[in-house]
Amino acid sequence: MMLKYKVKEYITNGGKVKHFEPLEDADLQKLKHYFERSTPAKLQDELIYSILMSFGERGAEHLQALMDRDTFIRHMDSEGRSYLELKPLDSKNKSYNLKKVG
Repeated sequence: MMLKYKVKEYITNGGKVKHFEPLEDADLQKLKHYFERSTPAKLQDELIYSILMSFGERGAEHLQALMDRDTFIRHMDSEGRSYLELKPLDSKNKSYNLKKVG
């Protein structure tokens, strides 16, 4: 019942999704300075940040899955080079048929 109420409220209020602004150049420079790779911990932080930003995943929700080899599919391109494809992951942001909400 609460979900139905919230969906109706969302649609009534215009159904707008709040998008965040992209990172500014100054912030990217701060990140580059932080990820100076001077310690193993900073290198690990940079790797995790890069993975999450590259795959657009929801923070820690899929981090464990990204560490599993079965999450990726190995392919070969036309020149014989191998590359990995990320399998679709279950997410909290699944589409929902709003027409069924009564």
